[in-house]
Amino acid sequence: MTDSALRQGVGSEAVIASYRQLAEIYHDLLSREDPDHVLQRIVHGEPMTSEQRQARQAAVIAAARNFAAGDSDLQALNPAWDHRFLEIVDGGRLSELDGWSNSFVAHEGGSSAHEIRTWVAAFAALESAGPYKTTGRYYKPAPELIAGFAIRTALPK
Repeated sequence: MTDSALRQGVGSEAVIASYRQLAEIYHDLLSREDPDHVLQRIVHGEPMTSEQRQARQAAVIAAARNFAAGDSDLQALNPAWDHRFLEIVDGGRLSELDGWSNSFVAHEGGSSAHEIRTWVAAFAALESAGPYKTTGRYYKPAPELIAGFAIRTALPK
C-alpha cells in the first residue's frame, strides 16, 4: 500500500476504485442516494443541492446516534486493529503495510478504510524525506463519530 505498491502499477484505476468504494460505503451507511451521484461529487466536484446537504446531514446524525447507542448494522469499531496500525506508523515501519491488501484494510478498518489510506500516503510522503518520529499521540474510540479518532504529530529525525 505504500510507495512500493505505487511502483508496482497501482494507478488511477485503484484510486477510482477507492472512491467508488467510498461512495458505496456512504450510500450503504448513511443515505440511500445513488452511489453514481456520490461518485460524481467526490471525483468530479459536482455540488450538492441544499436539500441534498440537509438530507445527508440528517442521515449522518441519525446513523451516528444509532451506532453510539449500539443499534446499528454497521461494523463495530476495532480499537485493537487501530492500535496495531498506529504502532506501525509510530515505529516508522511502513513497509509492513505493503502486505496489507485493500480488502484487508477495508475489512479491519471498516468505514474508515479511506482514512487509513490517507494516513499511509501522508506518512509515506514524510518518510520519503528520511526517518521520522511521532511526537504527539492521541487515540480514542469515538462511536458518536462512527470512528476511532486518532491524531499524530510527526517530525523528521
